Amino acid sequence: MQMIMLFSLFPDVARQETRSITVPEPTATGVVPPLPAGRYGFAECFCVDPECDCRRVVVAVLSERHKRQVAAINHAFEKPAKGSIVKEQTFLDPLNPQSSGRIPSWNCSSPYCVMTPLTRPGLCGTTRW
Repeated sequence: MQMIMLFSLFPDVARQETRSITVPEPTATGVVPPLPAGRYGFAECFCVDPECDCRRVVVAVLSERHKRQVAAINHAFEKPAKGSIVKEQTFLDPLNPQSSGRIPSWNCSSPYCVMTPLTRPGLCGTTRW
């Protein structure tokens, strides 16, 4: 399985579809956001091996502050079959770098996160860090 970022395959599509979240600093009232403050980009990576039928995407979670990948979320397009080694459809990918702390997740409905399209360079391959 050879995973390639969408930006490498279809840069125009990636610029339109890639999303980021911005997590604010803790407030003066002591409310601490569920994730470390900062901006995170979600870069989709797809398998390009013509012999493979893995039917999954790996989403690289990129930190603008740290200038690196802080997590990788693996998602299968179908639920795992009974008896499969992989038990979950979506999980933190153990074969890729993961942050030792809290990481962004798919649940961005928190009032502390704002999900936005990439509107400025700096994340997910739009420019070099």
